[in-house]
Amino acid sequence: MSMFESTAKFASRSAVAIVAVIAIVAAVFFAGCGDDEPASTAAGNSADMAFATEMTTHHEGAIEIAESARERANRSEIKKLAAAIIAAQESEIDQMSEIKRELKADGVESKPLGMSTSQMGMDFDMAMLDEAGDFDQAFIDMMIPHHRGAIAMAKLQLDKGTNDELRKMAENVITAQTKEIEQMQAWRKKWYGSELPGANDDGSMDHGSMDHGSM
Repeated sequence: MSMFESTAKFASRSAVAIVAVIAIVAAVFFAGCGDDEPASTAAGNSADMAFATEMTTHHEGAIEIAESARERANRSEIKKLAAAIIAAQESEIDQMSEIKRELKADGVESKPLGMSTSQMGMDFDMAMLDEAGDFDQAFIDMMIPHHRGAIAMAKLQLDKGTNDELRKMAENVITAQTKEIEQMQAWRKKWYGSELPGANDDGSMDHGSMDHGSM
């Protein structure tokens, strides 16, 4: 074999080796830059973290409304409901805090839940409750949309989340808060002549259509 042939074969083998190395490096790089959604871990996924994070904030809002009602409501029915909301949602906040720690320890990062403040029923103004002429009606008209938002969030968790505890919590939120909405709607119809319009009380309402004018 001539020196020219040996050099050509060496160059050819070197080119193949370089191409192979480049292919390996590229595969490793693109594997790390794949889908933004992190793979589910034993603890859960980013949808679980988003739900636990944003539902905690949502519950804190409900507790703020309920604490005001426990102090200022005129009817014992409203005071009793407010106390029940506080107890249930404080317990769920504690549970979600523990789950968030587990998710974080497992490397799960949070992303936005994908719902607007209005869709979550969190676009309320406590000043409207504090200044309401009829506190009980104002409470009902604020808490119903807030509950509807929680139901919508819970349905999204059942669709996207994988954490068993959070999925169970979502089911409980749907059951409990649907029942509470039905009770508040019955009170509103009995005490004020009509139910709160603008929704089917299933978490799919357009919160922007809510009329606060009667508060």
